[in-house]
Amino acid sequence: MGDIIEGKTGTGLVLAGGGGKGIYQVGILKSLAEGGLLQDIVAVSGSSIGGINAVLFAEGLAEGGIDRAIKQMEECWDDMNEGVLFDVDEESIRAGEKRFSRNETKRLIDKYLTYELLEKSIDLYITGAKCPATINTTDVISQEEMNLLWTLSTEESYKDFTAEYFHLNNKSEDFVKSAILATSALPVIYSPVNIEGEFYVDGGVKDNNPIKPLYDIGIRRFIVIELGTKSAINPDIFPDAEIIDIVPSIDLGKLVSGTLNFDKQDKAFKKYFAELEGKRYIKTLFEKDEDYIAIQDSLARLDLEAAKKKVQYDRTYETLESSVNRNFDYIKNLEESLKKLED
Repeated sequence: MGDIIEGKTGTGLVLAGGGGKGIYQVGILKSLAEGGLLQDIVAVSGSSIGGINAVLFAEGLAEGGIDRAIKQMEECWDDMNEGVLFDVDEESIRAGEKRFSRNETKRLIDKYLTYELLEKSIDLYITGAKCPATINTTDVISQEEMNLLWTLSTEESYKDFTAEYFHLNNKSEDFVKSAILATSALPVIYSPVNIEGEFYVDGGVKDNNPIKPLYDIGIRRFIVIELGTKSAINPDIFPDAEIIDIVPSIDLGKLVSGTLNFDKQDKAFKKYFAELEGKRYIKTLFEKDEDYIAIQDSLARLDLEAAKKKVQYDRTYETLESSVNRNFDYIKNLEESLKKLED
């Protein structure tokens, strides 16, 4: 990793993994940006979907500052759906492949990523979990991998894997793309990714809150955005660090309802709730306002109700708009038909 840089100033941004729940990070960052709390971010790291968000953030920041970084994330998330996650390649299936394709993921990478911008971006790290030699990494799903999928303890399942932190600045396009595919390679669902002769799967299975690579370059203040309701950070590992740990106040979903869920309305709900939550966390975690801290549970419930009502309103509005448009189309077609009869 290189020598530790003692006393590096600035804040490190750390984004946890969690699949479809990662839209929560976009909402939080949007509120923190509006509050002027991201101006001193000097490095970013992430695992899994957090790794993808980290890349979008760093590249957008290099392109046009904080506002562009948030916009870049929002635009890409609008394109993320079940078709990207469960991408089926018919030719691969006929050839015997039993996993989902990464073709749509590669398309999104090419659409949103300008590699040259990473050369001048803030330090950017994403995590991969290196497979041990004993794990079958062919295109056929092995019994070992199935055992890993169904074992309850992630720590036990992946004890022989090792975390590797890919530094993406000044790297080749092939390396960057492979690293992004690796950090988001959910075991069993996707094939492990070959990077320079080693195979990697989703970085979240080894280090889902990758503070370490930023700590190792000397950063001592961190904003961490997790996606579970309980903090997974052991502060004893980083005894001299200030860690602002942002944890969702509600359960963002389990495997199917959260990690694998890229439904449009669900994304809208989680993002808006995160925006409200972000504004509240500015008061409680950053400003440490005692009045807000005293009633934060009540405020969290109000934010949840507000997010539900907004999504319900948006759904009703979209339905009404669609109905109105259909009626206008009907009238327009009727007028055209009458005109033809008159002619």
